Amino acid sequence: SAALDSLAISPLIKRIKDDPRIQGVQINGNNYADDITVLAKSKKYIKYIFEHFKNYEKVSGAELNKEKSECLWIGDTGSKSTFPIDIQEQKQIKILGIYFDNKQCVDFNWSKKEEEIEKEIEKYTKIKLNIMNTFILPKTPTQKWAVKINLKNVYIYMEK
Repeated sequence: SAALDSLAISPLIKRIKDDPRIQGVQINGNNYADDITVLAKSKKYIKYIFEHFKNYEKVSGAELNKEKSECLWIGDTGSKSTFPIDIQEQKQIKILGIYFDNKQCVDFNWSKKEEEIEKEIEKYTKIKLNIMNTFILPKTPTQKWAVKINLKNVYIYMEK
C-alpha cells in the first residue's frame, strides 16, 4: 500500500538527507517508494546517493527499476561524461508538470502554459453566457435536481 511504501522509504530519505558527504540535496514533500526526485550537485554526490539506494535494496528487498528511472545533466556539460550509475540519460524530464532540460526549459515551460491558457480563453470566449438563462449545475444534471437563475423570478427546483 502507499502508506507502507511511504513508511518504508522514510529511513532511506533520512539517511540521504543526513549524510555529511552529500551537500545541497533536498528531498521534500511526500516521497513514495515508486516516485522520488533527487537533485545532486555533482557526480560524487550521485555515487553516495546510490550507495544508500543499494543498502536500501539489500535491507528492504525492493529494487530500483532502472528502466523507469531517468537522469538528466543540468548546467555546464562541457566536461560531461557518463553518469556514474546505470540509468538512461534523458534530454528532458518532467517533474511535477515542469519540464527540465539543459537548454531553454524556462521558455519551453512558459510557451506550454501560454498555449494551455490561450486554449482555455478561446474555449470560454466562444460560449455565449447570459445570466437570465444560465443553468448552474455543479455536477452532471440528473432528474432529481436542477437550479435555474432567472432575473424576473429566481426559483430553485428540487425533487425529493
